[in-house]
Amino acid sequence: MSVAAPLVLRTGDGARLRELTRSSTAAAGHVQRARMVLLAAEGLPGTEIGRRVGMTRQTRIAWRAED
Repeated sequence: MSVAAPLVLRTGDGARLRELTRSSTAAAGHVQRARMVLLAAEGLPGTEIGRRVGMTRQTRIAWRAED
């Protein structure tokens, strides 16, 4: 099984994404994607990211194929 490399965030992106995850007005899909990006930047494997944010294996594979 291959493990995707951690995402590297630009300066300030982490703070903006964390702010989005705490927003009460942001769309749920945006919040979920922000959480996914932050977890990937921490180096968590896709299975753990999927477990934490509740996404399917197919969604996880499609999402990482786009980065």
